[in-house]
Amino acid sequence: MKKVITLCISAVLILALASMVFAVDRSSSASDAAVTVINESAWTSSQAGNDAAKAGNVTEMDLSSSTSTLKWAGYYGEVSGDLRLGNSDGDIMYNFGAIDDDQVQAVFASTDTSFDFTGLVVGTAAAVDTAWGFTAGDSDSAASTLADDTPTVVTVASVPSANLSATSGTYQSGVFTDGSSSVYGDFAFGGSTSIDGTAFDGSTSIDYALIVPVNSTELTQTYYFFLDIE
Repeated sequence: MKKVITLCISAVLILALASMVFAVDRSSSASDAAVTVINESAWTSSQAGNDAAKAGNVTEMDLSSSTSTLKWAGYYGEVSGDLRLGNSDGDIMYNFGAIDDDQVQAVFASTDTSFDFTGLVVGTAAAVDTAWGFTAGDSDSAASTLADDTPTVVTVASVPSANLSATSGTYQSGVFTDGSSSVYGDFAFGGSTSIDGTAFDGSTSIDYALIVPVNSTELTQTYYFFLDIE
C-alpha cells in the first residue's frame, strides 16, 4: 500500500526547506508528497541601548542582549493526506480518501531522503554535537537543548528531546538514528503529533512542531519530511 500525504508547514527560523515529504512505512518504501510553506521568520535583536558619556565620569553599567541561534531551525504546522492502493507507476486501483488527522502518529525530518525507518532507534545529543560540530558547553548545543526525555515515539522509548513552547498542545522534538551516527543522514528529528493544538505565537492551529540542527558554517541545510501513519 502506498501512502500519499500532504503536509502543510509553517516555519520559524527556517534556513532551508526541502520540496518533499514522505510517509513513514517500516515495511515498504515511502511516497513523496507536496509541502506548502505558510510563513517563515526569524528572531531579530532589539535596538541597541545607549548612554550619554560624560567627560571625567566612570559608569558601572550592566549589559544584556537576545539574539537568534545559528544552530537550529524550527518547523510547525498541520498534517493531512489520503490513502491509496496502487502500483509503483502511480496507477491507483482504489482511493480510500482522506485520512483522519489522528492517524498521523509522528512527524520526522532528516537530511537523508531515503532514511531507513526500519532501523529507527534512539539517538544521543552528544552524537548530534559531534556530527554538526557544536560546542557541547554552549547553551544552544544539542546537549543543552535535547535535555528532556520524551515518552515513547512510535516504538522508540526515552528519546532525548526539547519541550517546545505552544499555546496549547504538547510538542517534544527528539533525536533518532538509523543505527549509526557518523554523518548527517544517519539522524532523524521529530516527535509525536498533538492534533489541533495552537502554535507558540497563539496565531494558528497546529498538529506538530519540531526543531532540527543546521550546519552553522553554511547556515543552510536541506531536510526531507516524513509522516508515520497508522
